[in-house]
Amino acid sequence: MIARRAAEDAGRDPDALKTAMRINLEPGTSVDSVADQLKRYADSGVDEAYFETTTREREHSP
Repeated sequence: MIARRAAEDAGRDPDALKTAMRINLEPGTSVDSVADQLKRYADSGVDEAYFETTTREREHSP
């Protein structure tokens, strides 16, 4: 990971770095799908996750 290497190169503890992920939820996303995604992130070492919800229709460009 680039950030871990940069921390090591700077003489810092790479284990002090935290990883946060944003999860974009589309309308109709199932709870099971979110739970699966959170588990995959946790299993890969992500420390935090936060959710972005879509409450309005997105405009599509022609």
